[in-house]
Amino acid sequence: MERYQAASECQSIVLKYLKLKAKRQVPVLTYRKEYNKLGKIQEKMGNFEDAKMSYQAVIEILEGRGYSETLDMAKAITKLGEVSRLMGQLDEASEYFQESLRLYRLNIGEFPWQSSVARLHESIGDIALEQQQKVSPLTSEQKQIIENYEFALEIYRRAGKSDTENALKKLMEKISSLKDPTAESIPNEGTPEIV
Repeated sequence: MERYQAASECQSIVLKYLKLKAKRQVPVLTYRKEYNKLGKIQEKMGNFEDAKMSYQAVIEILEGRGYSETLDMAKAITKLGEVSRLMGQLDEASEYFQESLRLYRLNIGEFPWQSSVARLHESIGDIALEQQQKVSPLTSEQKQIIENYEFALEIYRRAGKSDTENALKKLMEKISSLKDPTAESIPNEGTPEIV
């Protein structure tokens, strides 16, 4: 924990330096990178409110410089969704993930081959599953959960990356548990970090 505290202090110093240099128009990506680092450190320390403020600072900077509808904004909003989920704010997290997904679709199309989009679909499905009680037959909410998982499966398949096999297996188990209410539920081990 001491290392995270030291890292947090160093990151704060870097951000103060950047703010002093701001009169010379520091590149947006530099701010995004540094605030994201600080947010990740704050998450590791369990300071979720502080992490959320760091990620919100990224969004404010992006909006202030005209980057409202970009992939950088989608990534920043995803970070807010992740920390909101860690804080147990599932409705808010789902809204952030939905908005991030909208921005990905706007920038790279309806069915992109990026694992980050698959993880968004998976996260949306996971949240819906956490909020939904299992009942038989499938409710419209459960059908929506399955649809998000199936989108994620297809994107993982198309991406063809090395980490895809485990993600596919995990998603197929989740889908099976929804379709078969007698199956044991799969514990939520979280989703991989969205980069």
